[in-house]
Amino acid sequence: MSKATVLRIFLLAAGINHADVGMNNDVRRTRVSEFVHQAKRGSRENLSDTRSRGILFEIGDRIGLPINAMALVAVAVTVLVTGGLHEDGLADTADGLGGGDREAALAIMRDSRTGAFGVLALVFSVGLRVAALAALPDTRVAVSALVAAHAVSRGLLPTVMLWFDPARSDGLGADAGRPTPPGATAAALIGLLVALIALGIGRGILAMVLAAIVMMALAVLARRRIGGYTGDVLGAAQQSGEIVMLLAASV
Repeated sequence: MSKATVLRIFLLAAGINHADVGMNNDVRRTRVSEFVHQAKRGSRENLSDTRSRGILFEIGDRIGLPINAMALVAVAVTVLVTGGLHEDGLADTADGLGGGDREAALAIMRDSRTGAFGVLALVFSVGLRVAALAALPDTRVAVSALVAAHAVSRGLLPTVMLWFDPARSDGLGADAGRPTPPGATAAALIGLLVALIALGIGRGILAMVLAAIVMMALAVLARRRIGGYTGDVLGAAQQSGEIVMLLAASV
């Protein structure tokens, strides 16, 4: 994953067009793995998704829709726009880490069926995000928190991939390759910058530190249970970071 690719992904998540920072067509033609292509597509979707949810909050507020309902619709829009990519990883990771030895866990994570642990993980993920959004004071704060949560939870993923090893030699996690230290640092710093702008210095730093702790803890658990990360683990890490960011913003 090149630094230019990382920058483009997270500038898009922050709402900045790549043309405004001088990225050329060579960057767009760079051949990267399927995982990175999904991340780039997800970043574009997340930008549109965040704007859509901001409009939904405004409309809901004007017609007197209960805040819990608006928050639930906002989360639903995320799932619809992104195709539930990261939610799928969260469910598979919960099922895999929830039982069996290493080989059994990896087999479970590749199984398209969702078990009890996966269902519970999705319920908690949606519930916590809805509760956090509902606790925010107004739509402007909600949109800012969403932008920060999306940027930071993705900005820390290259660091996870740098510090840990893939659990197996195939799959999205392995195919994505190993980011360079400068690239991982740039991604994390961009996520931090977005958090500082969106949430303020104190809350932005605290939220990102907490998100980093939770995401790294999940990566450590995955290393102990299955020997490293997979594409599903990265999706679960993103979800964990997003949840923590939104919870921190709501406090």
